Amino acid sequence: MSFSETLIGKNMNAHPDCLGIYIGIDEMYIAQSSKKDSGTVLESLVRVPINSVDKTLLKPLDLNEAFFSMDNWLEALGKVTSKKKWKTNKVVVSLAPAFCLLRHFVIPAAIERKMWKSSIPLQARKYIHFPFEKAEYAYHVYEFETAATKQKRLGVVFAMTTKLIIERLQKGLKAAGLELVSVEPSSLSMGRAFNDSDKEAIGPGGRIYSFFGKDMASFVFLNENAPVLLREVEIYGSLPAERRRFEITNCTEFIAKQLEKDPFEEAVIMGHDTEQWIPALEADSKKPVRKWDLREVYGIETNSAGEIAAIGASIKFYDHKTPDLDFTKGTRLSDYEFNASLTAWKIAAVIIVIFLLLIGKGWLGVQSKASELARTKASNRQTIADFEGLTANQIQSNLSKMKSQNGNLSTLLSGDSVLVPVLEEIVNTIPQEMWITKLSYTDSFPSKGASSRKIDMEGVIKTGKDGRADLALGNQFKDALVQQPIFQQICGKTATIRYVNVAGAGTSAASAGGRETTGQETSFVFTCGKEGGR
Repeated sequence: MSFSETLIGKNMNAHPDCLGIYIGIDEMYIAQSSKKDSGTVLESLVRVPINSVDKTLLKPLDLNEAFFSMDNWLEALGKVTSKKKWKTNKVVVSLAPAFCLLRHFVIPAAIERKMWKSSIPLQARKYIHFPFEKAEYAYHVYEFETAATKQKRLGVVFAMTTKLIIERLQKGLKAAGLELVSVEPSSLSMGRAFNDSDKEAIGPGGRIYSFFGKDMASFVFLNENAPVLLREVEIYGSLPAERRRFEITNCTEFIAKQLEKDPFEEAVIMGHDTEQWIPALEADSKKPVRKWDLREVYGIETNSAGEIAAIGASIKFYDHKTPDLDFTKGTRLSDYEFNASLTAWKIAAVIIVIFLLLIGKGWLGVQSKASELARTKASNRQTIADFEGLTANQIQSNLSKMKSQNGNLSTLLSGDSVLVPVLEEIVNTIPQEMWITKLSYTDSFPSKGASSRKIDMEGVIKTGKDGRADLALGNQFKDALVQQPIFQQICGKTATIRYVNVAGAGTSAASAGGRETTGQETSFVFTCGKEGGR
């Protein structure tokens, strides 16, 4: 095994030779094949005699898994494999329908690929009444368009067997000196053999491959090169062939209902003594029937579907058309997966190299800056006292504080943006009969906004009337002023106006601003500032 395969996984397409082993309750077959000139060459096909088992011990509801706990199959297999020299010990096992299930169903195309792993088994539980915790399963998904509604849908071919069967196969084959590479349903193995060898089949259209053995007829329904159904019918007995019913129409109608169209174009008949079965197959399938002689392909007469399944299993890694339904894929990769993984590893390696180069470049840059800093220190020995002995973080913190203080000082010095709007609101609000003699504006540093401001004003009111008119005008001024946007922020509900003396009171005094007042004018003090302000 190469280093890349050790790192990524087995690339079976690079080493495609495998033995195909079909295992049924009453029969087993081993096939060894190869590919030459794009055709399958059957090199060896051996029937493995199995001693009859007590079928009362088998439970179909458990997929007859007890069969693999018996020694019949393993003893017979060991005798055959030890007497013949095979070109490989790698094995692909094809399980008879008695040991596995095959179902076809449809799901919405809107289900994203990343959700298939959870949604498809959940959907399969509707059609398979078997405990999934005891099962191994595999599925194949293909896209199609419905004929009537023209909507995208996903068809799912779902296969299942039990974990016990897989465990027994792995242990038994290992004990026999064989390496288990893959386990798949026989319907897939047969479909692969038909897809690979049927040269008259054109395109991936649906076909019903009908194999007639001596006692059993097997019908594999292929659509898009995938087996969507498998039906087996016993044909031994005295009933004439023309009176036999295979119920193929029921199967085609079942698939047609799911796909909203009948995908099957023809029926292909092959196997033992097929002439007598052609009329019955035409009548039952309602499809044109094409006869296919497998002796022209394999050079021998095949009498059992198990033989075809074994041949199909042996060419698993030569085939690139049939989808993969594998119960034990493990680290084995398809050619596409192997190349994709290898490409991903190459991309990762390139990224790592680039990353290391960037790290190296950064380190050289740091060294260059360190040398430049050392030269600067050597040429400028007088350092700033505030930064002497401080770390980089401490220097950065001090610089941030200085920047903040400079900003606050600039804001204070450029008071136009703070004080001018206040003065504008006063000028726009004060009546002609009022004069301000003193204005005081207080704010914190740095400013905390309106909550930290306070305004005090002193002045006089002179309406030329009595004191009541002056008081009314002063109150109107206060009420109008606190409605202004900035004063509303600063004052809130805390604005007050206090009258020092009132016109007409018969006395004269000096106002708080130092201006001499007479009995004909009223002096006032306006105070504004929220609680907690300065």
